[in-house]
Amino acid sequence: ESAVAAVNSIINNKKQGKKNKNKSKSKRGQQQNQQQQQQQTSSLSKEKVGSSRSEQRALTLIANSGLTPQNLSRLVENNPIIAIECLLLILTCPEERIPTNDKNEYLSSLAGMDMSIHSMEVVNRLATHSTRANNQADVEPLLHPEYIHLYISTCISSCEGMRYDRHLQNKSVRLVCVFLQSLIRNGIVTVEDLYVEVQSFCLEFSRIREAAALFQLLKNQVNK
Repeated sequence: ESAVAAVNSIINNKKQGKKNKNKSKSKRGQQQNQQQQQQQTSSLSKEKVGSSRSEQRALTLIANSGLTPQNLSRLVENNPIIAIECLLLILTCPEERIPTNDKNEYLSSLAGMDMSIHSMEVVNRLATHSTRANNQADVEPLLHPEYIHLYISTCISSCEGMRYDRHLQNKSVRLVCVFLQSLIRNGIVTVEDLYVEVQSFCLEFSRIREAAALFQLLKNQVNK
């Protein structure tokens, strides 16, 4: 009996030792997980700080460069890629640094620009971006539809006023039609808001293949 008791005691001691080892392992695992989470949180906060600092430097450079709504068109025509980046920084900047009225002036300047492939590129890129509202829940378009509609009206008027050069007019109409098809297919504009104006434009230039394709797209969207 004493031998059996001794064996049982040894077995129990081994089991207890295993339990203690498992506990220490789980504690070490929990500590390692906590350390990893802390490191990830720290790295994310550093990235945010670094990003905000770089954005602040970029905004300072924009301010020092003399960019204003009045001379925005020159930047768009000479370097549309830089214009896009500058406008993205300006439009997503906190309101306490750049007021909403100042942002709207840039948008109005962009929407009222003469039609060109560069201004279309800038409008199209900005139209595909969105920003979060103050409550961080609702997502709003960075470029409000009213500015897009104004720019589209400007493009249509420009094409209609090019009767002095038939070749240039045809080329511009093709460009506008492809631009409008892209906006409609990507859901950036709704056909109902533009139907009358764009339909009239398509009928006027129905001799051009791209205008006929745009007219067909309009009909398909309305009939859905």
